[in-house]
Amino acid sequence: MRAPVLKRSTDGRPKPRLFDRARLLDGLAILVLIAVMAAALVALFHSRVADAYGPSAPPPPVSATLDRCRRAGPPAGDDPACRAAWADARKAFFQIEEPQP
Repeated sequence: MRAPVLKRSTDGRPKPRLFDRARLLDGLAILVLIAVMAAALVALFHSRVADAYGPSAPPPPVSATLDRCRRAGPPAGDDPACRAAWADARKAFFQIEEPQP
């Protein structure tokens, strides 16, 4: 490692240089290298996560009754048509089959 270059002050005494240009460039190169490696790791991680979950499918279509009940909010809890639509949606989602009589 090189010793910092000393400049002379106005009174003739040597004045140490606080920053050496070579050290600054070395530090900057190391920071850039760390940033590039971090970006590469993030890109690699995101591609592996996306591959693990596969392509995303669009959500299933919602019936008009379910959509109306969702927009109605809490008052829809008393509506028999909403309750029936929610029950049908639960059965379809959980794949519940009605017992045969």
